[in-house]
Amino acid sequence: MLAGPSGPPPADAVALHAAGAETWSLAAARALDDAILELRLNEPTIGVWLLETQGDPAQVLAHETALAEAAAAGDWFAAEIRAYWKRVFKRLDVTSRSLVALIGPGSCFAGLLAELALAADRSYMLIGGLEGDNRPEAHLTLSAPEFRGAAAHGQRPVAPRHPVFRRPGRAGGDRRRRGRAARRPAG
Repeated sequence: MLAGPSGPPPADAVALHAAGAETWSLAAARALDDAILELRLNEPTIGVWLLETQGDPAQVLAHETALAEAAAAGDWFAAEIRAYWKRVFKRLDVTSRSLVALIGPGSCFAGLLAELALAADRSYMLIGGLEGDNRPEAHLTLSAPEFRGAAAHGQRPVAPRHPVFRRPGRAGGDRRRRGRAARRPAG
């Protein structure tokens, strides 16, 4: 399970540098990369991977926005973190395992982490909540770059679309389906 951020993003590039390896954007990418490598290399008999997240989707989007703004302003550290996310997504895309995303109450599949659900072979989302569970209902929250075509223009740290990757057949490759998803109300 990949945990979402526990606090607000760094206010600027100086705060991002001060946080260093402890900033959520880098720590989450490293945790996911470590898990992928551990499972690929040391657990070859595990054929199905479950992808789960837990946290606040608004915080994930805030961290993604702060990172994108810092990278756009020319900050080398933010650009390197985004490049690292791209490598992690590419590693996930070329993994020869069945990927299943479980989107349940309290999950934070938003922005960058929504890419995990889109990269999965199957995604299952619980509609509504569970009795006695006070966590927010399950949501898949896409950020603006998915709809502006930013991935095609290098503004989003995703793996390049190639026939061997999993993502080309998803909504991101079909303008009509992407448009319908953008018009659909959240929640």
